[in-house]
Amino acid sequence: MSKYDIQLRKLGMLLLPAFLRKSLMCAFVYTIVSPLENIYGRFMNFRLESLYRIKYNGQVCYLRAVLNDQFDPLQRRITITENPGANNSVVIVRDKNYNEPIPARQPDKVEKVMYLRGVAGKYAYDFWVNIPTVLSETETAKLKSVVNTYKLASKRFNINYLQN
Repeated sequence: MSKYDIQLRKLGMLLLPAFLRKSLMCAFVYTIVSPLENIYGRFMNFRLESLYRIKYNGQVCYLRAVLNDQFDPLQRRITITENPGANNSVVIVRDKNYNEPIPARQPDKVEKVMYLRGVAGKYAYDFWVNIPTVLSETETAKLKSVVNTYKLASKRFNINYLQN
């Protein structure tokens, strides 16, 4: 028995004196207790959701588990691929005069590397979330919000749609 396990109907009946425990009074007590049961049910749902969110964090294995639990619980096809070139520090900087991104030189040859919001290319992301195309139309916005909830603030991600 948990400290959060409360039987409000039983508690309401036990608080009544024995001579008042008739069927009409029981119905009256149940009517009074029913809004408390509603609030108690909402509290227990919030508690379970909070415990679930605390249990997982931004590690790749946990993030993949959360995404598969919510979006593909049966086949579990959602994967996370880390960017192999993210540690090489090669940056692609968007030039102001052109629409196409221009690759920057290697950092050992460049004294300063500017990180702009217009960064593009395969090194612009720290990891990729690979999802099947079946989930792409309906679940993209919710998937982005779940990934943003669990990932580290400094990490950038992209969603890849895979044919399965």
